[in-house]
Amino acid sequence: WLNVNLASISLDGLRYFYENMLRRTKKLDYELIWPLTRTDYLISYCCPPNIARMLTQASEYVYFVKKDGSGIMTGLYAESEADILLHGSKVHILQKTRYPYEGRIVFVTEAERDFTLSLRIPAWCRSGRLLTDRKELKFGKERSGTYTETLIEAGTKELVLELDMPVALIKSNPMIEENTGQLAVTKGPLVYCSEFCDTGSGTLDGLFLLSDCEFSEEDLKIDTGKSLRTEGEAKDAHHGASGQVTIPALTTTGILIKDRTDSRRQPTERPLYEVYEPENTDRREVSVRFIPYFAWDNRGFGEMKIWMPVIWRI
Repeated sequence: WLNVNLASISLDGLRYFYENMLRRTKKLDYELIWPLTRTDYLISYCCPPNIARMLTQASEYVYFVKKDGSGIMTGLYAESEADILLHGSKVHILQKTRYPYEGRIVFVTEAERDFTLSLRIPAWCRSGRLLTDRKELKFGKERSGTYTETLIEAGTKELVLELDMPVALIKSNPMIEENTGQLAVTKGPLVYCSEFCDTGSGTLDGLFLLSDCEFSEEDLKIDTGKSLRTEGEAKDAHHGASGQVTIPALTTTGILIKDRTDSRRQPTERPLYEVYEPENTDRREVSVRFIPYFAWDNRGFGEMKIWMPVIWRI
């Protein structure tokens, strides 16, 4: 929901990806079946309507009623209000949260009779707590991917679910050979990526993360009025609604390793293999920003990566 589906649409809602790529390289010398940037028209007649249908139906996945009608289960966490019938009795639930940016979720319930509320603990969550007017229940990674059930009494009640949401570096299954020696940056349910404009060098080639890197958080504003781009050339979007979207960004220090001979010759002018010469290698620290994957390709055409090569510190 929060990564691939949202990434398929630009922030101004006017352009679409048919394929959500995990990496975008520099402009290629050959054409791919599908473009490397979002387009305002797809010759596929099923995908754009399906993504619109899915987003408009998202509210139907926030809560579920148990088969025996005895309780309610959460599916998605989002700022919302819902009225649900349990055996003819009305339950009103107000959900207050900044999820998926923050892990604190407040539930205010108004019920005519007692019921159970089962709260989903996402698979990414390794620790958290449930606060009610009677007790505090702490949980660890053993509850990841499960539900925790609590009894809600009739009347107006409030409970708070706090999902700890630190930045986490994710590794992939070793059978995914292309990701060997690489890690992805996540925070809560969101996958992050880095784009060409998120480094001082303007490129992601030769950029490495440190295995023990630390992140700082900041708010980043993206101008949606200038989000429409062509490959290699930026254009102002005159038919798009102008405005800004604020997203959470993560910043860390990476290592940029460059071969000085790379800038002297085009790849097509170089042999397939060469002797590595350490004296021709520059190594320096650079600031690297990561943004939620759903927000990429809204700031111009250039490189993008989710999986980053890593320098391991033991």
